[in-house]
Amino acid sequence: MSILENPPNTIKKKRKGRREYTTIQIPKTLMEEVNRIIQLGILGYTSRMEFVKDAVRDKILQLQPYLTQKKKEGDLAEQHLDDDRGDN
Repeated sequence: MSILENPPNTIKKKRKGRREYTTIQIPKTLMEEVNRIIQLGILGYTSRMEFVKDAVRDKILQLQPYLTQKKKEGDLAEQHLDDDRGDN
């Protein structure tokens, strides 16, 4: 079953010992490029899901320093709000 066959924001029910998944929509031309990569066997990808999970994971790792910094900034802002309210 294609990841494009399910409507957006549909969550498959979790089976015992399995992860939950959701669907996404991406432009058809982008998916055609993914299909081409899989057909050519580039980097050993054998499925759309495998490719997309790897791509998303790579992007999250790339953004991790930014996410960590934003969390620190948010924690500091929250601390300042607590200080202003006299919560500490």
